[in-house]
Amino acid sequence: MASPRIRRRGGLIPRLTFALATTLLLVELGLRLVLGNGAHGLVVQPSRFTDVCFELRPDSTVVYSGDAVRAPSSVIHINRSGARGEDFVAPAAGIPPLRVVVLGDALGFGQGVEDDETIPAAVGRELLRRGYRNEVLNVAVPGSSPSRSVALLERRLGALKPDLAVLLVSADDLDIAEASCPHN
Repeated sequence: MASPRIRRRGGLIPRLTFALATTLLLVELGLRLVLGNGAHGLVVQPSRFTDVCFELRPDSTVVYSGDAVRAPSSVIHINRSGARGEDFVAPAAGIPPLRVVVLGDALGFGQGVEDDETIPAAVGRELLRRGYRNEVLNVAVPGSSPSRSVALLERRLGALKPDLAVLLVSADDLDIAEASCPHN
């Protein structure tokens, strides 16, 4: 007499799906461990302006854990005016400092570096070395596009009152097809 065939619950497809989902979860966790925590997402907030999409979150400080391969940990500080770096002290009487606003994406923001290691901070140091008192405001937003950066400047022009605006553009910003804003 033949023994009855024992049938397992769930077929091959559900087991493969479970194995794939588990593998993807482990890969995701491993990548987060190696590539860092993406802390820049914690200092960015949705903008109330649909053409801007995202802005820096004023008065926020986050430790970016860096990544094990490329960058050490760094502190990201967004000041009261919504720019990366420390708050500016009111200038003494006399000629006001040159105010430069730097816009752009992660390149201008300084992904993975300390506040004083960003391109805008280097511009401020160079202007000072050349004898120009200055305030360089870093309002670059990771993931932003050139058109959204210009819209941010237009929306905040009155509050920022720049003497000069600089838009940092990298090769990946040259894509004409701009993605829609996820929260609009």
